[in-house]
Amino acid sequence: MYPNVIGQSQSGEQERALLARLGQPRSLEIRSSDNPLGAIWRDLQRLEGVQQASRLFERTASEDSIKTFCAFIELADSYAAVAEEAETSLDPLLMYYAAMWLARGVIAVKLGIPAAELVKAHGAKPLPAAAGSFTLLGGTVTFARNGTLPRLAESLGGDRTEGVEFGLLELLQALPEMDVVLRETQGLGTTALSTYVHPDILRASNSKVSHIQVDFPGASPDDVSSLPISPALEKRGAKVVAIPGATPVIWDSSAAVEEEIATLFMRTANGHFAESRIQGLYVPELVVYVAVLHALSEFTRYYPRKWLDAIARRDADYALIREFMHFAERKVPELALNELWQRTIVYRHA
Repeated sequence: MYPNVIGQSQSGEQERALLARLGQPRSLEIRSSDNPLGAIWRDLQRLEGVQQASRLFERTASEDSIKTFCAFIELADSYAAVAEEAETSLDPLLMYYAAMWLARGVIAVKLGIPAAELVKAHGAKPLPAAAGSFTLLGGTVTFARNGTLPRLAESLGGDRTEGVEFGLLELLQALPEMDVVLRETQGLGTTALSTYVHPDILRASNSKVSHIQVDFPGASPDDVSSLPISPALEKRGAKVVAIPGATPVIWDSSAAVEEEIATLFMRTANGHFAESRIQGLYVPELVVYVAVLHALSEFTRYYPRKWLDAIARRDADYALIREFMHFAERKVPELALNELWQRTIVYRHA
């Protein structure tokens, strides 16, 4: 999915980068497998070889960046394999390391940052040192100026987040997959808006259209009309049109339907969602997942007794985190692979 489609203005440099990406069509493909997670990692493993990766990135990345990328993807693969077999108590830490090396691989080929700089810092300040009243969901992630997290956000077109402190719960609320468990355990719902794309538009997937009509069930006209759109899509003729007394939105576009749908929405097993902004900032979906894993890994490393107590209690907070880990295991490599391939691929159970 292209970044900042539902968002506020960006810098000129970000906008030029986004416009360049929008010029590259992105197809939508559904892949069925008896083991979707295994299929995702097999596709990533094919990029561990320099020759294969070079064919994909030779026009956009240097030879050194490609070699760095291959090494990082291999490391991510190794950590993910260990995480799959590890004890529950180690899941957040091992999955975070897998996600971090995937993120660094994406950054290496997108921004060309040398390996030595990429591995210097994670790019987020640690959790508070005083843990007396610290709780599992009381965690925060504060983005630094440099390091993997802010660089990943930059490579995906996200807003600058230097010095911003994000609460773990508000990050989790930005993920539509977490909606049900958030309501059951915290009395909160996702902040991402559910969307409905009309079937006749999807059927016209090989044609050019003048507009795409989308409904936001349960949202008020005010909610819909307040959704801004990025300058990049505005230049392509896209608009948000509030219709009095209803919630449909018209996205005017001359792009192919499947490309436009892939551009505008997050895709989940429960349908499409418009990305929410966190504290008014656009934080790409992959960055949200890595940031939450960072917070959980900090909790695991620095407050092991509290973490083990949470596992033993099996309370509502733990249920929420386990559900997140379940989604992150698949979504992180899938989102990374989509960014690398510049295609929208959804892996589903056969």
